[in-house]
Amino acid sequence: RWIYKQYITLDKSFKELSEEFGYSIRVLQKWAVEKYGLKKQDIRKNIKISEVQKELILASVLGDGHITNGHKNRDTKETPVFIVSHCEEQKDYLFWKYELLKNVCHTKPNHIPQKYKIFNGKKYLTQSSYRFSTFALNELYELRDIKIEDIIKNLNEFEIAIYFLDDGYNGKNLWELCFASF
Repeated sequence: RWIYKQYITLDKSFKELSEEFGYSIRVLQKWAVEKYGLKKQDIRKNIKISEVQKELILASVLGDGHITNGHKNRDTKETPVFIVSHCEEQKDYLFWKYELLKNVCHTKPNHIPQKYKIFNGKKYLTQSSYRFSTFALNELYELRDIKIEDIIKNLNEFEIAIYFLDDGYNGKNLWELCFASF
């Protein structure tokens, strides 16, 4: 269906569609929502993520990403969201991750300027960074509930590479991995 492609797949708003194709916003809403039952929030929650996307998310959970509770739906049940952020020096890496996940993301990564934050009573200047998040997705429930030790036990080559890129560094010609939190 044309409306599905424009409204869901291409993520255009009714206003954008109205301006582009000349239909009234009300006609587009009636057609999409009332006739075909297209509600972005319902469809997005049921999007299936690929195996590579699952691997990227799980490996990122070990490093610079996390799965959290997202927006509440009508049943007041919170649906998980995957969020990842990296410092400005890792901008290209973050955009690479985004390219792998963009079909399940709200928007392109956004820039977060450096600012002062207070942590444990001390004032710190945070680094400038980039961040993006996925839609609230039902498939993230299962991933969120996997124990860290089970993720580590089942890492494949791709996931190990992601983990090293997130939390590893090359010091004195030897790669080291930070795993203090585990």
